[in-house]
Amino acid sequence: MTQVTPSTPINQVDVLCIDDDEIVLRTLTRLLEVNGLSVIVCDNPQSALTLFKNHEFGLIISDMRMPVMNGAEFLEKARALAPDTQRILLTGYADIQTTLAAVNQGQINGYIQKPWQNDHLIGVIKSAVEKFRLKKHNELLQAHVKKQNAQLTELNQSLELRVEKRTKQIKQVLRQLEKA
Repeated sequence: MTQVTPSTPINQVDVLCIDDDEIVLRTLTRLLEVNGLSVIVCDNPQSALTLFKNHEFGLIISDMRMPVMNGAEFLEKARALAPDTQRILLTGYADIQTTLAAVNQGQINGYIQKPWQNDHLIGVIKSAVEKFRLKKHNELLQAHVKKQNAQLTELNQSLELRVEKRTKQIKQVLRQLEKA
């Protein structure tokens, strides 16, 4: 029986950063890598969506204002493709409509304004990554428990059959003893 631990295949979590500003992407990459996180960057939402076909991300950090598709729309599509992935909106524009759109459409897990404070951003990111890890660990544990329950059900059925067979044998021996 294999033991499921938090370091099973979910230890390394990749972070996807989407922003149309190359300087922001470079800054985020440096900041996240210095803090031990694996980062993949994309400068447009359409290309980022194609990455979900072959990759699982623990966290998405998306800008709000981008050409063709805004961050709320992107995060909504990303949520449909990867519902467990945590989503953070990073924006320089803080109006209530933007925030509401991001919360309602993308069901974001965090909202950070540009310019950000590194310590605050890293704290929010680490919290989101840990939440993703815990969700994945919980899925592994649930699958493990389901497998064990199936094995126990099978063993229980086998045991019931053995008891029934043995009971018949004992009854037969008792009948023979009574005749003798």
